[in-house]
Amino acid sequence: MQSMNSLIQRLFCFTLLMLLLCGLSHVDGAVGNIPLQFDANGKPFVEWKNLTISGDSEAEITVTEANCYWTLSLSKSTEEERDSRSGWRRTSVFCYPSNFEN
Repeated sequence: MQSMNSLIQRLFCFTLLMLLLCGLSHVDGAVGNIPLQFDANGKPFVEWKNLTISGDSEAEITVTEANCYWTLSLSKSTEEERDSRSGWRRTSVFCYPSNFEN
């Protein structure tokens, strides 16, 4: 339970930081979670951006679409997630205005 509270605190701080940065740089952004799912053999996966991705790896995947950057943060599934066959993975999107200049 303590690790879940720590994760929630980190996600909250990350969300506040991103909102502050987006507000200062004229960038639209959002942070959310997508469900971790399990197949019939108990292997974790996520479905994201029309992709099915193994949910049991340490990785950060970024997809660029026009002026937006979509990011999915993956981590190895925990014993608790495997036992309950559920969990969450963080995703975010940041979009610059089409006429944005540095």
